[in-house]
Amino acid sequence: MRLARARLTDKECVVKTMIKAELPPELYRFVSNELTILSFCDHPNIVRLYHTLEDDTHVHCAMESCMGGELESIGIISEAEAFTLMNQVFRGVHYLHSVLHIAHRDMKLENVLLKYADRPFMENQVKIIDFGFAEHVKPDTAPFTDICGTPGYIAPEVLEGSYGEKCDIFSCGVMLYVLLCGCCPFEVDPAASTLADAMPSDFHRGRLSFREPHWRTISGKSKLLLMQLCRADPRWRISSQQAMKTCGSMCSQVPEHKVLEEVSSMESMAQELLEEKPADYLRQEALMLVAYHLEDQEVDKERRLFQALDQDANGCLSEDECSAFWHRLGICDSKHRELFHKMDVDGTGLVSYTEFLSRAIQVQPRACCSREALLAAFCFFDADNSGKISLEELKCILQRQPQITSQDCQSILDQFDVNEDGGLDLDEFRKVLRWSSSASSDTGRLEANIFKS
Repeated sequence: MRLARARLTDKECVVKTMIKAELPPELYRFVSNELTILSFCDHPNIVRLYHTLEDDTHVHCAMESCMGGELESIGIISEAEAFTLMNQVFRGVHYLHSVLHIAHRDMKLENVLLKYADRPFMENQVKIIDFGFAEHVKPDTAPFTDICGTPGYIAPEVLEGSYGEKCDIFSCGVMLYVLLCGCCPFEVDPAASTLADAMPSDFHRGRLSFREPHWRTISGKSKLLLMQLCRADPRWRISSQQAMKTCGSMCSQVPEHKVLEEVSSMESMAQELLEEKPADYLRQEALMLVAYHLEDQEVDKERRLFQALDQDANGCLSEDECSAFWHRLGICDSKHRELFHKMDVDGTGLVSYTEFLSRAIQVQPRACCSREALLAAFCFFDADNSGKISLEELKCILQRQPQITSQDCQSILDQFDVNEDGGLDLDEFRKVLRWSSSASSDTGRLEANIFKS
């Protein structure tokens, strides 16, 4: 793992490089599994995968940089701080369980990073990483049987060889316990012949000890939540959504009504969606890419609004949740379904975090549209790295929308190709986004988007 910057965009990221010849087949499978699952993830509390570059000898993964380090290294923190961080962890886990139907299967403090090194815990953001053991939970099928995870965090049912996604909840309970007192609730015997024998009887019974003097200052609500998280029988263990709500009620957050008071600027977004023309589909695709590459601090207000609208906190907006938003803005009910389908770019029946952000920055480009994010979007369209987006490259992207024809693509190109050279350069691409070129000036041939260490 090393810190890197994109040669073209100068965007900071972390690059993980693996030598194929040194990867055993099983480990290579874990790497491939992690990359596949991360490519589906779209949540503010799950690390973002930007690029995967693979050749005959190496696999390179460029991911979001998180400079605050692992939660494992922060030591004992206050209840308010612990619940603020764990509320975000449970948000990410709830998204995995309820939307993607994925169990992480290795939740631990080392696999959760703080985004910022210079922010207090109460204002920081957490990112879940390391999805090598993650697997899809298939409804109405046999449970997981393979034993995986980290001793000390692993759930009792995992050792029994029959378990589901609630193994993550038990592990999160251990994480919260360690944050509050600094030590693991279950001591592992390294001399035992099997992992099951290595765990104490309290572990198999789901019993936590609060006897140390430190626990005298911890509230009864915290202890109750810990017992609910670490119940031995997963049938009686609370869900990620219940845990998230409990944590949210025990930490200081910006009140929902205060967040929703900031939506006035979104009225013009609804109007623009209702009046979209073929050329706006190019803008829509471009803004999706821009939104995916924005840094969290650039869209902090939009993220809080998204979470306020996401009433069931599953990391996506349903049609009902969006309708409540449009109703609050005073938009006619007959327009709600049309607006929802325009926001649901990929047609899944849910509005993802990035889909929402792309629409939010549509009417608030300001500092949100950073140079790095703009260039990342441009490079995606400019597949041959020629420095301009050709008609064929436009067709390749836009004709995934059934309503966009070849004639529409030609019309879009003619509309924005000011210098009539048969393609869109970076300045012309900016005009597609309605973003002033004064914020950044780039001339000359654009280099390929290759990462350097």
